[in-house]
Amino acid sequence: MQIAPTTGNVYFGLGTSSGTLKINTNNTATENDTVTLATRTQDGSASVGTVVGGFNADGSLRFAALMGGSSTDWLTNLKVDSSENVVWSAQDESASFEIRDGSGNLTTVSGGTAIDAVFGSFGSTGALRFARRVSGAGASYIKGFELDATNRVHLSFTSGDAPTIYNPAGTGLLTLENRGGLDSYYLRTNSSGSLLESKSFLGTGSETVGSAIDWIWNRPGQGGLLLNASGVPSFFGFSSSSTTKGFNGEAFSSAGWYLSLPTE
Repeated sequence: MQIAPTTGNVYFGLGTSSGTLKINTNNTATENDTVTLATRTQDGSASVGTVVGGFNADGSLRFAALMGGSSTDWLTNLKVDSSENVVWSAQDESASFEIRDGSGNLTTVSGGTAIDAVFGSFGSTGALRFARRVSGAGASYIKGFELDATNRVHLSFTSGDAPTIYNPAGTGLLTLENRGGLDSYYLRTNSSGSLLESKSFLGTGSETVGSAIDWIWNRPGQGGLLLNASGVPSFFGFSSSSTTKGFNGEAFSSAGWYLSLPTE
C-alpha cells in the first residue's frame, strides 16, 4: 500500500483466487456501493488474479484494475511516483498477461513462455500508461524495483535464458545476452516506459548449463539494487563462475560476492 503525500489518496495491490472480488467503498460493514471484479481471463478460464487500485482520501474508490492470465500471477511491487502514477511489477506464469484497467479496457501483454517478469504503470484514475514483459525460455524473477526522483523505473531481475523485453503487442524491444546458468540483469526506463539502459551480470559456464549461478542478492526491499540521489544505480551480487562480467564491464576472475559501483 502507498499513500500519495500531496493528496492523501491511498493505492493498493493484492492477489485473489476468488471467483469474484467485492470492494467496499462506503466505510461501513455492509456491502452497499461495492465494486465487483470477476477473477476471470478473457477466455473464461479461472485464474489467480492481481488487483491494483486506489481510494480517495475520503474512502471512495478511485479505480480498481484486474490483471492476470490463465495461470498463477502475483504482484511483487507497487509504488506511487511524484505525478501520482501507480507503478507496479508482477510475476506471471501465463502465456498472455491480461490487464483490464480502471475503465474496463483490456490490454493483453503477449510473449510469455515461462515464469516472466511484468511491469507497468496506471494513471491515478486507472488508465494503463504502459506495460512491459520480460520473457525467455527460462524463468525470469524480479529482484529489485525502484523509482528515482525523476520517476524513472529501475528494475533488476534474474533469468535462466536470454530474456527479451516485449511491449503489449508482443514486439520484442530488446534481447539480452545469457552465458549459461542463471544470469542477472538491470533495466532502466523513463516515466513512460521507454527503455533507456540495460546492463548484464554474466558468468561463463555455458558449457555446463545450470552450474554457474550469477544473481543479484535479494536484500529485503532492495534486491541488490541501490540508487544514489541522482538515480544512478549500484549493484550487489554473487557469482559462482570463475570468470564474470560485471554490470559496468568489470572483469572478475573468481567466484564470490561483488559490488558494482556507479560509473556516471
